[in-house]
Parts: sequence; C-alpha cells; structure tokens
Amino acid sequence: NWHQALQLGHDIENRVIIKKIKRQRPGQCCNIVFTSGTTGEAKGVMLSHDNMTWTWVSYNRLKYAN
Repeated sequence: NWHQALQLGHDIENRVIIKKIKRQRPGQCCNIVFTSGTTGEAKGVMLSHDNMTWTWVSYNRLKYAN
C-alpha cells in the first residue's frame, strides 16, 4: 500500500537523497510506463524528470485553482 511504499526510503539519510536529487537532469528517465499492447505489441514509454515535474505542477495548479 501507499504507506508501505513511503516507508521504503525512511532509513535513507537525507544527504544521500539530496545527492541523488542534485544529479538529476531534466531529460533523464524518471519512470517507464508500459502500454497494454491492445493495438499491437506492448511498449514502454520513458517519462523524464522534467515531464513528471510539469505534470504534478500542472495538476496542483488545476486542483487548487479555486
């Protein structure tokens, strides 16, 4: 569940996390989303860090725009 997923990084020191964040670059792969293959062979699509950041910023702007 979500709570368990958040706990996975609980024991990692902040300095290790900060170091990883500083090494991230906008075009680097952050996530791979796989298609189901209903219209052909299944494929993976790479989403970059900047793409994920833009998605969440846009989502939050729409969610809290009221």
